[in-house]
Amino acid sequence: MHKPSALALLLLTTPALAAGPDYKAVAERVVGQVAGVQEGEVVLITAPDTDQELATQLSWAIRRKKADSLTSIYREKDGRRYVDEVPAELDSLPPTASLKLLDIIQVQLGVDHTENPALFKDVPEARKLALGAASTPIADAAKKKGVRSVNIGNGLYPTDWLAKRYGMKKAELERLFWSSVDVDYAKLAVSGDAVKAALVGKQLKVTSASGTDLTVSIDKRPVVVSDGIISDADKKQGGAALQVWLPAGEVYLVPVAGSAEGKVVYPRAFVEDTELTDLTFTFKAGKVVDVQAKKGLDAFKKIYDAAPAGKEELGYLDLGINPALIAPKGSKLQSWVSAGTVSIGIGNNQWAGGTNAAPGGFAGHLNDTTVTVDGKVIVDKGVLKVGAGGAG
Repeated sequence: MHKPSALALLLLTTPALAAGPDYKAVAERVVGQVAGVQEGEVVLITAPDTDQELATQLSWAIRRKKADSLTSIYREKDGRRYVDEVPAELDSLPPTASLKLLDIIQVQLGVDHTENPALFKDVPEARKLALGAASTPIADAAKKKGVRSVNIGNGLYPTDWLAKRYGMKKAELERLFWSSVDVDYAKLAVSGDAVKAALVGKQLKVTSASGTDLTVSIDKRPVVVSDGIISDADKKQGGAALQVWLPAGEVYLVPVAGSAEGKVVYPRAFVEDTELTDLTFTFKAGKVVDVQAKKGLDAFKKIYDAAPAGKEELGYLDLGINPALIAPKGSKLQSWVSAGTVSIGIGNNQWAGGTNAAPGGFAGHLNDTTVTVDGKVIVDKGVLKVGAGGAG
């Protein structure tokens, strides 16, 4: 992997702050360094209408690489409008256009302006699952073809509703988001490789003062590093290694099926517009056998109970390694990538290289855990102990 160029994804801290990040610099880095777009390739860009400037700069950066692009723009609340205006029986129609596009593209660049999940609170769970399942053929085909994918957002793209959820001002979330994208990917790769090496072993254990006490087998399980660059080695590896989420900084794996024993306690979690307290999964032989929560259990059970088999299987463990994403004091911010964060998910794990294709699932984030592999400490009470970090 190559040391990043001087192109910085700076959210300006001068009076020009209102102008936001330098989208031209963002586009150059995403196209040239992250995705590694090559001459003659075709790239699909998807973005909301609120970020057309970023989409435009991405298309121009692609052109400067002597490559070509297609841009798909969507509007906020389009997903909700679809549910209201298109009959449910049409949800299962084959995604013909998207599958045809995969015949000509080599790269996907997506700006992940996630819609407020509260907008879908009154949508029947069966329909949500059907809509989720409808995208599976696209993901399968993209994986088979080896399409490289870059997601700009990683669940943190600054929106009014997300800032409100986390008890932050949107401008504060924007600064944190772009500064977390603006890391030295070469250093992040070094840190990621160190954590990957530390995850070679037989038994991984996660404990916390909040009550988490989980043991899983990781013997001979492949480990994937998302360090912000799709390298030549990643292209050769294929599968999960061909995708990057920005802000970057994750090392993840799929444990041995059926090996999870114990419990996971998420002190804070979110389901649609409901905040849950002490959501607790008890695992036996790799599956959730009991779900409890001090607050918000009904909201979780409404979704969980409607999902088909496979939702109850432990899906993956993900360790954050990005030192730039530090939650502001007093906020409720959660992320995949904060250094020392442990994310544990159930259900679908195909994105992580697993084989569970169930349309249901849940991912939660833990900030106070201790993680050991065969007794060696990887994370100590929320502090990453392996790797040099990746701050730029």
